[in-house]
Amino acid sequence: FQERTAVYLRPLKDSFHYRKLLAEYGVTTQFLPLATHVSVEGPLPEFGKECGFIFTSRNGARFFIRAALKSGLSLSHLRRSFAERPFFAMGQRSRRYVLRTLGGVCEAEGAFASSMDLADALIATGSKSHWIWPTTALAADEMANHICTAGFTLSRVNCYESSPHEENLNRAVELGSGQNVVVILSSSQALAFADVAPQYRGALVAISPAVEKILIKQGFSDIVVSPATAVEDIVKTVDHQVTNGAIL
Repeated sequence: FQERTAVYLRPLKDSFHYRKLLAEYGVTTQFLPLATHVSVEGPLPEFGKECGFIFTSRNGARFFIRAALKSGLSLSHLRRSFAERPFFAMGQRSRRYVLRTLGGVCEAEGAFASSMDLADALIATGSKSHWIWPTTALAADEMANHICTAGFTLSRVNCYESSPHEENLNRAVELGSGQNVVVILSSSQALAFADVAPQYRGALVAISPAVEKILIKQGFSDIVVSPATAVEDIVKTVDHQVTNGAIL
């Protein structure tokens, strides 16, 4: 593993925890964001007393807060509104970010292995809340469909989108198949990578089964799925699988 490069398709500034753990493993890393995220203009739904929130990424929380502030709401108003509002978060980083920035009542401890696990946990609460999901237009609908089919009300809010990073797109095309382990952390990363490097036949690590499905649909086959979305689980997955030759 130490002889290979782990390629993360995300900005260096957003990757402190990955860098720290990978350094402890002695892993050579490269951070190659294929896109930058930009806000999407649009109305936000009313935050009624009976609504809760679903955050499947920290970006969803960040851009939702940014849109709310831009609409004229103050951060103090948001915090008061969130004081006793339930929310679900996909991973620990999303959960900590929401608690630190807005407050609220997290409905589940720990990280979910997939968005479908999050959906099942929400359905199990039996809550009649109107759920609001701040996300990106590229996010898959599987989780939302599952929640709605179970009789719950959910509003999807597309509050950000991805803008291609041209220089890194060109570098991604040059990725070799033998000495890289590319780590895919979202559906948008999977689609962007497939678009610019369809010839890649090296090792891939997917953050969830949903991302794995997208990669398979795009023609990739050498894929290992992390058992959970926490940073530690992803790094251990890469280390374990490559060290044991499972994806070589």
